[in-house]
Amino acid sequence: MSLKPVRLGGETVIIHDDSRELFHWIREGPYLKAGKIYGWSGPGFGVNYDILRYAEDGGYQLCIISGKRADRYYKARVPAKDLLKISEALSAIEKRGNTEVLIVPFTRDNFQTIIDPETVTRVLELLGGLQHEVV
Repeated sequence: MSLKPVRLGGETVIIHDDSRELFHWIREGPYLKAGKIYGWSGPGFGVNYDILRYAEDGGYQLCIISGKRADRYYKARVPAKDLLKISEALSAIEKRGNTEVLIVPFTRDNFQTIIDPETVTRVLELLGGLQHEVV
């Protein structure tokens, strides 16, 4: 498995070119109040606009590692362009400093859970995440 780090919008993501996957580690985990704020049921993920745009332009599928869960990731069931459209239609966009963050609904329609501790461990090693305690 060939994984390579790429710096986008001030954050590092991991690209797996063979499978066309883009791994993004959201350290703080899901945004629990997102659905209540933006009008859906359940949490969301705050994803840097530049990361979603890069995934769309490159044809990558967004894969999110959430918080300290080192045994799984959440793979988008829909293309990045659809995630962009969903967030924009719901006006689920926030500014964090100079960074535009799109809040993506974390629902079964949008994401599937992939249990794969080996891949998550490799991605977190590349991102320096295994310096911290993970579960």
